[in-house]
Amino acid sequence: MLTKALIEGYDGFKDNAPGASGLGVKLQTKNWAVPVHKGAVKALKEAGAWSDDQEKYNNALFKRQEILAAAWNDFSKGSPSADPAKFTEEWMARARRRSTRRAWSILSERCGRKASRGKTEPRF
Repeated sequence: MLTKALIEGYDGFKDNAPGASGLGVKLQTKNWAVPVHKGAVKALKEAGAWSDDQEKYNNALFKRQEILAAAWNDFSKGSPSADPAKFTEEWMARARRRSTRRAWSILSERCGRKASRGKTEPRF
């Protein structure tokens, strides 16, 4: 409902707050690092502002979240360190393993992009 209200009421608020002019539905890429909520997707589709490519990308993000959540659950069961620096080090080591790398591969494959390697690979 919020997305629909923002879409429908855009002309009424776009000039009334700094930065609001950038909230126009046609200005948004909708290819964010987290999936777009299903209710927001519905409103965007109704407004004609959602493509098949965006749907594919968004679905891949949901799959990526599932894989990362499973990796987090496994990591948490292993009694990670209470020390913040060690905890981060342990999680990053876990995140570099196959299942989380697979999460990035799924996102890349579903979006028609090659999975990156090396320095440009995203961190989980």
